[in-house]
Amino acid sequence: MSAEKKQEFLIQIIPLFLKYGFRSMGVDDISKELGISKKTLYQAFKDKNEIVFEAVSAIMCQEQDISKEITATSENAIDEMIQISKLITQKFEVLHPSVHFEISKYYPAAYKLFNEHKTEFVFSSIKENIIRGINEGLYRNNLDPNIISGLFVHKMELFLDRSGFGGKDYSFKEVYLEMIRYHIRGLASEKGRNYLKERIKDETLNF
Repeated sequence: MSAEKKQEFLIQIIPLFLKYGFRSMGVDDISKELGISKKTLYQAFKDKNEIVFEAVSAIMCQEQDISKEITATSENAIDEMIQISKLITQKFEVLHPSVHFEISKYYPAAYKLFNEHKTEFVFSSIKENIIRGINEGLYRNNLDPNIISGLFVHKMELFLDRSGFGGKDYSFKEVYLEMIRYHIRGLASEKGRNYLKERIKDETLNF
C-alpha cells in the first residue's frame, strides 16, 4: 500500500485515538470508523502497535513543524508562547483523559517516542524561548533556562495525567492554559508583564 494511502488512514485515525483513547479503539472499531475492512487496514499496518506508533509519530512531527513555523514568524518570545498555546489547545481540546496512561502502559515504543519528543524537542524549544525572551527584555534576566525548561517538561506529565488536582475533573485545555499562564507570568519582567496585558486584549486565552 502506498505511503499516501497510509497517511490518509492516519489522518482519520488520530482524532479517534485522541477522543476515545488508544486502548479502547480496537482494530475492529478503527476499520468500522474508516469504512474499510480489517484486511485493508492490515495491508497498511502490521498490527495495532504499529498503528499507535505511527499515529503518535505523526502527531509529534506535525506539532514540531507548526511550532517551528510559529517560532520563526512570532513577534517575540511571549507572542510565540501564546501562539503555540492556541495551537495546542485547539488541536487537543477533545482529549481522552486516559491517553497518556494508555500509551505509557500498553505501547512502550510509542511512549519512548513521546518521551524523546518531550525531553529533546520540547525542552530545547522552551530553553530557546527563554533565552529569546531574556534577550528581548521580556523575561527576567536572572532565570536559568536549563532549570526552567526541565521543570516545564516535568510539568507536562502532571497536566497530561490530570489526576492530582483535588479530585476535580478538569479538561486538558483548562489545565494546560493554567500552566501556561503560570509559566509566562513567572518568567516575565516588568516589560513583559506590560506587553502581556496589551497582547491579550484581543486574545481569547484569558491570560
